[in-house]
Amino acid sequence: MAGVADVTSEHKPVGGQNPVFNPFAPGFAADPYGQYAALVADNPVQQLAFGPWAVFRYDDCVSLLRDPRLSVADDAV
Repeated sequence: MAGVADVTSEHKPVGGQNPVFNPFAPGFAADPYGQYAALVADNPVQQLAFGPWAVFRYDDCVSLLRDPRLSVADDAV
């Protein structure tokens, strides 16, 4: 079974020098666009520290939504 990292264009581990999505960072609520721009440019696909995946580029989102390997559809039905 395919996973998010298999379908999207790139995945970098959380941490290191890569920007990490943090909606609780000071100033995020006032102006989230700077953080979003950095994520799209430098770390567009990441698994968050608490489990779920975050995908920030349109093309990656489309790939995820259209890839049949990620479907939960039951072919037997």
